Amino acid sequence: MFLRHLYRLLRHFNFPQADLDFVNEPPVQKINPYKFVWEVRRDAGLDYDPADPIQKQLIIQVRNTFGASTNTPDSKPLDK
Repeated sequence: MFLRHLYRLLRHFNFPQADLDFVNEPPVQKINPYKFVWEVRRDAGLDYDPADPIQKQLIIQVRNTFGASTNTPDSKPLDK
C-alpha cells in the first residue's frame, strides 16, 4: 500500500523508479555481550589487536565498567 503511493509520487516528479532500491537491514546491529572486544571490532571492519589487554575483555565487562566510580583514596580531582 505504502509503496504504491511512493511510486505514484516518484512518477509525478519524473524520478526513475528503477534507480530506487530498498535495503531491509536494521540501522543498528545488536552486539553479543559475550564476545571479546577484538572480535566485535573485527566483525565491524575496524582495526583490532587480539593481543591488546583491553581488547581481550568481554563486551559485557566493558559495559559494566562504564558507570563505575573512580573515586579512590589516592585519586585526584580532574579540575586541579
